[in-house]
Amino acid sequence: MRYAMIPGNCLICAFFLWLFKGGSIIMAYRPGTSVPHWMVKCRDGSLRHFKVVKDILPWPLCYVLFLGTFEKKG
Repeated sequence: MRYAMIPGNCLICAFFLWLFKGGSIIMAYRPGTSVPHWMVKCRDGSLRHFKVVKDILPWPLCYVLFLGTFEKKG
């Protein structure tokens, strides 16, 4: 499910997903980089995360704040 684009980053949005959906916060590295990506494994077994839609800041600050949407997988 997609929602409106909002500014944020993976860590802050994972924290809010965890507060409202419960479950556990997990971390994986983005492919080919050492940048962490934070997700929430919900109690129902689904995986939710904050997906980048558009960068707001130039590299390397683009990971600190970007426009994104919440996505549910599984």
